[in-house]
Amino acid sequence: MSAVAAIHAHTIEQLLSAVLPLSIDMDYWAAQDSGAISLALYFVESLPARAYVCITKAAAAMIEFAMRDNVSLRQVAEELYNFLSTRLLFPDLPLVRNSSLARLPQVPEKVNILSLTRREVRGKLRGLELARNSLALQIGQLSQASAVDNQTAISVTGLVEQIADIINSADRSRSEPISVQGDADLATLAASTLDMARRINSLSSSQLHKIKAYRRPSLFTRAWLPGIVVLCSVRYLSQYISGRSEDIANWAKDSLTTMCNYVSQYIIQPLRSGYETIRYGKHTYSVTTEESLVSDFQSLEDMVVRFASRFGNSDATAIRQRVMGGDLSDVMSVYAREMQQPFRNVLFGDLVQAMLIQVQKVKVDVGQTMAALDKLLKSNELNFLLLSTVPATLTLYSAASWVSSLLSRWISGASRHAVASIQVSMRDIDRLLNIDESKPVPPAVQGQLICLTLDLRRQALALPNAAAPGVLRLGHNWLPAPPRARSMFLQDVRDLESARLSGRQKRQVIERMHRTFRFL
Repeated sequence: MSAVAAIHAHTIEQLLSAVLPLSIDMDYWAAQDSGAISLALYFVESLPARAYVCITKAAAAMIEFAMRDNVSLRQVAEELYNFLSTRLLFPDLPLVRNSSLARLPQVPEKVNILSLTRREVRGKLRGLELARNSLALQIGQLSQASAVDNQTAISVTGLVEQIADIINSADRSRSEPISVQGDADLATLAASTLDMARRINSLSSSQLHKIKAYRRPSLFTRAWLPGIVVLCSVRYLSQYISGRSEDIANWAKDSLTTMCNYVSQYIIQPLRSGYETIRYGKHTYSVTTEESLVSDFQSLEDMVVRFASRFGNSDATAIRQRVMGGDLSDVMSVYAREMQQPFRNVLFGDLVQAMLIQVQKVKVDVGQTMAALDKLLKSNELNFLLLSTVPATLTLYSAASWVSSLLSRWISGASRHAVASIQVSMRDIDRLLNIDESKPVPPAVQGQLICLTLDLRRQALALPNAAAPGVLRLGHNWLPAPPRARSMFLQDVRDLESARLSGRQKRQVIERMHRTFRFL
């Protein structure tokens, strides 16, 4: 029993190892069918292989046709015209039955290349889906048979027969298929088990060989066009850089100098001035000085005192007090009298001196206004310094955020794609379990569940598994993760894989996963 159990587990492992390449191939064909550009690129990439197949088939067919008796030159020309048709570029399509050699793919007359390519891609995708469903059915049958055998202790003969049927269907080229009779004795059963153990290692490769025509093209076919583009681009860039190395070096140096000056003048220096203002009381913004205002005011007082003393007012203290309060009545009374005969007094009177005193008064008033403005600037100097750094700081912050977003996408790319794949797989599992919950899970559904949980196991490696609560980074967002998130997630995956649970119990497992893991 232990040997049969080991072979049973190894058989499921081999079948699952064949499912993973199928999923990769299906993703490739789905990507090619995503748009006209993808289809055109695929056609160009596969064009050399198509041309090779077309030429070889045409040559073989023409040789066969020419070797026939009673063949006219006109018939040869007609067949040559048929073989030169673009239909031979699509050898996977159905064949034309009314051709003399029945070798031409059956394609409607008015169909463009992209439509033919799309038909070919979707045909390969359908073939892979059928192959995966067949593998899922075999996996589901083995899984449910194992669960039944463990519960009811039934003879292992039925399980061995199922494994033998799977091996025989995968490798039909062998002349001696494995045969297990229901009433076989222990020796025959042991010999069959040993034969299965030897042939089971090639089960995965045999399954993949059966669907070789539906798999994605070879690495050379997929890489030759991008390789040529990369080589041409590298060659052009190398020539461009080698011919302008000095200009590029100067451009890089000037760019670095410009960035350094920009940061220094618009960020570092204003911040340094703000620090000096806070720490040492040093002022950067100033429109006038106190000494200049005091000097102008003293000059105005002296001018008014001398002017008033000429007209009999000798109380200098009273005059200075009136000037300090802004009163120029000692000058304005003389100015009003002198304005009665302005032309005469300009030449022979005191009108010019009175006007100059008023000009000095205006200068003093402007100085006082500028002093008030200077006090306002000094009281808000720190605000102005900080505001002057805002545009440059926002520019640098935007550039840094853009670079950080690129780096975060690159760093968290694995976890982001893993979570997206997990969400897609959980959605597919939910669709599979949309069945009658009162009935047992069918083998095909059970096998597809195991295939989907295989993807879940692979993507679960990106989940944190620390003992403390963690976080999962998805681009700019951080999602909370429970303690031992990976272990808990794999436990739920094992519950979904179990053939002993009913459909209702598995849906309850999915609901528990949605309650536990926020990223779902």
